[in-house]
Amino acid sequence: VTRGWQPPFAYREGDVPARAITARVDFETLNEEETEKARETARMQVVTIYQHDPARIEQLRFQLLEKVRQIVRAESLEKLESDQATAGVWTPFMHGVPLTLEGDSDKTKTNAEFFNDFREGFVDDLDLKDYAESVAKAMADMETNGLLKALQHDFDDGGGSQTRIRVDSPGSAPPHEVDVEEVRIENALAKLKVNLEKQLSETLARHTYAWFSGKDRLQETLNFDREESLREAEEAAGRVDKVFNDYPRQTILANGGMPLTAEDITRLRREYAAACGNMSITSRLTHTLANFGMYAAIFSLCGFYSVFRRRDALTDTRTLFRVLALAVITVIWCGFSSHDFPQTVIIPLLLFSMTVVIA
Repeated sequence: VTRGWQPPFAYREGDVPARAITARVDFETLNEEETEKARETARMQVVTIYQHDPARIEQLRFQLLEKVRQIVRAESLEKLESDQATAGVWTPFMHGVPLTLEGDSDKTKTNAEFFNDFREGFVDDLDLKDYAESVAKAMADMETNGLLKALQHDFDDGGGSQTRIRVDSPGSAPPHEVDVEEVRIENALAKLKVNLEKQLSETLARHTYAWFSGKDRLQETLNFDREESLREAEEAAGRVDKVFNDYPRQTILANGGMPLTAEDITRLRREYAAACGNMSITSRLTHTLANFGMYAAIFSLCGFYSVFRRRDALTDTRTLFRVLALAVITVIWCGFSSHDFPQTVIIPLLLFSMTVVIA
């Protein structure tokens, strides 16, 4: 109980040492501030996780194909617009399309002419098979990586990279990392335009892009997975090695003539633990024998006194119980009132309590 194999910790907060206290052994202390900074850096570098729903983009593509089918089946723009079920179908395909095309500055085309030019692009593809395949290829990156208006996480969400994200789409593409700029809707739309121009004729690419560029046509398909991202961030922080301050032997741990602060005590306790850990077996055995010698002396004195002076303390159950109870209470009180585990310094108090009862 008293840890008699090692010397007691000799310092208390507020004590004023007469001289500087130096380290007896090499030791190190945990630098909590630097450790937390390193962990925070690790959290910031974690690639946050976004869940992607590719079905939204797939449905958008099917919606486009259905609109194009209605246009291809119509005999003319007039008949398309006159039918209540298809009225307004062509309008989104003209979104942002100038009536005077580049290279044709002297000629202005009518809405009907644009309509007819678009329909003529499907003369050899009435079932839209080739067109569907081309559009799917142009949208491949978008369908794999998803779309995002703006980042949905910040530093208050446990950190996370602000330049890259990890895209998870269960049942679709495997988890992968992408640049944030690549999945922003405005950038994805610009890339879609380039892809459409590669896959389709100029006329089909122009009007297909016009349809996609309509207001709120492209919607977010990525959603921040806060729980999983926080878990990843904490795992990354947990893998960071702790930062320690090294104290070589003879380093001054506390200045003489100055009250010991809580920080000094923490440092001294760490040095004390290191010094005790470096004690040789011989030194531990010496302390242990000295401790047992003290126990023997105490038991001899108390035993002789009880046998020859106060035998009633041994024969009277109530007196013996009071002696033992007050001894136990003293040990417990010392334990709660001291920051240290009870050591040999409690012996005088223990003797005093026993003397009070016996006397």
